[in-house]
Amino acid sequence: MNNNSGKLFHYRITVSPPTNFLTDRPTVIEYDDHEYLFEGFSVYSHTPLTNIPLCRVIRFNIDYTIHFIEEMTPENYCVRGLELFASYLFQDVLELYDWNLTGKIPKKGFEGLQENKS
Repeated sequence: MNNNSGKLFHYRITVSPPTNFLTDRPTVIEYDDHEYLFEGFSVYSHTPLTNIPLCRVIRFNIDYTIHFIEEMTPENYCVRGLELFASYLFQDVLELYDWNLTGKIPKKGFEGLQENKS
C-alpha cells in the first residue's frame, strides 16, 4: 500500500495554552505486543494550508487558540488505514453521521441518517 507521502502535507493540531489538555496518563493503544501512545490529531491536505485564520475557543473562562503546525509526514501509515480509523471514530464512536468531509450529501439522503417524515 502507498501512503502518498510525497503528495500530502501533514499538520499536527495543537491547542494553547495546554491548560486542561495535558495529562500525565496519555491514552495507550496496545496492539500486537506493542504499546502506542495517542498524542493527538493530525490533518493531511493535498495542498499547503496557508493563511489559516486563528481559531479561538473560550472554555471555562480560558481563551484557547488552535494551531496547525506543519510536520514531516509519518512513514508508518497508509491512507486507507486512516480512512477506516476516521470512519470508526467519527461515525461509530462519535455518531457524527451527517458530517461529510468528501462533498455534498446526495439528494436522496445519506446512509445512516433518519428522515423526519412529519
